[in-house]
Amino acid sequence: MENNTVPTTHKRFYFEWLLPFLFRPRRLAGQIAQKRATWLTPLLVVSLLIAARVWFTPVQMVSIPLENTPPINQAPMGMSETYLVSAQAGGGAGNGGGVTVPDGGTPPTETTTPTGSPIVSMISAIASLWVGWFLLSVLLYVGMVISGSNNSFTETLNLVGWSSLPLGLRQIPLMIAALTIPSLASNPSGLASITTTMSGPTGMFLTALLKLVDIYLIWQLILILLALGKISPLPFKRALGVTLGAMGIFLVLAAMPGFFSVIFTQLTQPVPGNF
Repeated sequence: MENNTVPTTHKRFYFEWLLPFLFRPRRLAGQIAQKRATWLTPLLVVSLLIAARVWFTPVQMVSIPLENTPPINQAPMGMSETYLVSAQAGGGAGNGGGVTVPDGGTPPTETTTPTGSPIVSMISAIASLWVGWFLLSVLLYVGMVISGSNNSFTETLNLVGWSSLPLGLRQIPLMIAALTIPSLASNPSGLASITTTMSGPTGMFLTALLKLVDIYLIWQLILILLALGKISPLPFKRALGVTLGAMGIFLVLAAMPGFFSVIFTQLTQPVPGNF
């Protein structure tokens, strides 16, 4: 007997859900948190916004002291007198590695160099998004299972993926600010400004932690909570506790790389006066 049943096909992208979910998450929660993956759409959009922000943000420059420079060499006769100072990286005048000092001037004490390639920064930022999405999904799913929820892991992946959309919106003002006021790039972000007066390991850790907390993260937290209340059988107070607990553990883990980076920088910094 011939089977005339048309196989069901599922869409891969759901761009029409982007704006509605940001402002009415409960209405779309049932469609988004399905047993099939719908998380690719929001993560792709956020990844593209992160890539655009990193690409169009001016490369930050850092100052590198030129201690222990080789002796100053005088220019050949017949030319206007200049002094060529070779940087420690080993660049000579012929390959563009020298720094010229006008006659009567003093050799420079520092130079500037870009902090890194935008391609590397872009890959690192996008990888952080995807790793963070998976880690937060795992923490939220474990908390829900322990609390008695019967939602699947795929549903949790979808929920956390769609709730990450505010992190994409965050990139737009960051890009505008970096292009118009570059000095903002070096200022503490999020709530980190309230810990600038604190010193020691506690202050450094709180600074790394609170850099991650801003209005967009709070928006993400609200989206998770509203959608979770729609698809999960857990009561509101228990769902709130699970969501806050998962987000708290996630922020502590996410702050660790920045905290250890500051510790390592301070430990490897040369002591003033030692050459």
